[in-house]
Amino acid sequence: MTLLRLWSVALLALCFLTGCPTPPPPQPPPQAASEVPSDPAPVVDDDLTVGFVHGLKVMVKQVEAAELGTMQLYVRGGARFRTAENAGLDSLSVRAAVTGGTQTLDKDDFDKELFELGTEVGATALNAYSMFYAKALSENMARSFELLADVFIRPALPAKELELQRARLLTQIKARTSSPDGQLAEQSRQLFYAGHPYEHAASGTDLTVNRFTRDDLVAYMASLRQTSRLAIVVVGPVDYATVAGWVKTQFGELPRGTYTPPALPPVSHAAPQLRTTMLNIPTTYVESSFSTPGWEDPGFAASILAIRLLRKRLFDEVRTKRSLSYAPTARHSWTSEVTRGSLYVSAENVNETMKVMFDEVEKLKTELIGEVELRGAKSVFITSTLMANESTDGQASFIALCALVGGDHRLRHQLPERIKAVTPEQIRAFARKYLTDMQTVVVGATEVDPAVFPQK
Repeated sequence: MTLLRLWSVALLALCFLTGCPTPPPPQPPPQAASEVPSDPAPVVDDDLTVGFVHGLKVMVKQVEAAELGTMQLYVRGGARFRTAENAGLDSLSVRAAVTGGTQTLDKDDFDKELFELGTEVGATALNAYSMFYAKALSENMARSFELLADVFIRPALPAKELELQRARLLTQIKARTSSPDGQLAEQSRQLFYAGHPYEHAASGTDLTVNRFTRDDLVAYMASLRQTSRLAIVVVGPVDYATVAGWVKTQFGELPRGTYTPPALPPVSHAAPQLRTTMLNIPTTYVESSFSTPGWEDPGFAASILAIRLLRKRLFDEVRTKRSLSYAPTARHSWTSEVTRGSLYVSAENVNETMKVMFDEVEKLKTELIGEVELRGAKSVFITSTLMANESTDGQASFIALCALVGGDHRLRHQLPERIKAVTPEQIRAFARKYLTDMQTVVVGATEVDPAVFPQK
């Protein structure tokens, strides 16, 4: 023991015997108070104001004449954190949170106030995010926003409501595989997204959903409460300053956190695959899926139009001209972060039907689309987009889609312009690059001929 340490021990013993005060423990040197990051000034983009309040992204579109206002709270993450063990936890949590009342208003009182206000509140879990929403009369927007924040920050999550939502979710899971169409969709997702977070359905499985406890839901909801993970979109007769005040009051005490969305792995397939499930049913169901370009890709707009054109051609050739199927189509999940296209049909003579469909795919790869046909597809897309944005909730959803999935709120104006600029050559280039290596699932009684399906 060193001389210094012996002296310290002797001094402490002497103080103990004589009653002298014990010296205070050494204090660390003073540290500078950590600075709270400042929020950038709001930016006005045409009729939309975008800013941050305590790190929470706020987007407000003021529609002065609107009698209804829409408020949507987005929680980023979704499928990024979904695994085989926790699939369904996000769906069960947000459903139970929004329907079970809060720590200040039990379920009955909460529902009673919603009824008196004429306000609708709900929630859903998707691949890109979970979304809590409220739609209210303009004069009741402020109180409705408080209720919306309350179910997110202080949900009661009563056991009875948890079991009710669990039962409903289990019914939805059963429906996924109780029909041939449901089995087809389930197997197509698993085949196409094998090894990817999107492989796991947001509703989970009966095994996972039955296993979740109230503590699991409480912990999951708590993990969402950091403002860097949140975004709020409001469309209605209210200005940005008012909404920013609501957000500061309701969300200002939440931690900012440092959430940055982890990158999602791309989906690619080295070769086509064919998976069949035999069922004793009169009609055979087929879906052939393929990758498509994402929002940031220059070919994104061309992919939207190409698949719409293909959808119309399949309807004309398969149903109208040949009566081979009632519902042939081409699908496109272009509103997703990980986009996907597919050919779908249910038919008795599936081999003949699929040959016709793949012939149309080849035409798209080899022949240029006529200007009149292309102009029509552009007009249909723009019209359908405008129609979807007629309501305040449609506008809010499209703003969020562009900002959170597309990565830039300005895409709400830019995307229609990109659509208008697509050329026949771009349509053909998309078809040649992406309409290949299809991942096909067949459910039904027909023995399909593998030669009908394109090979590598």
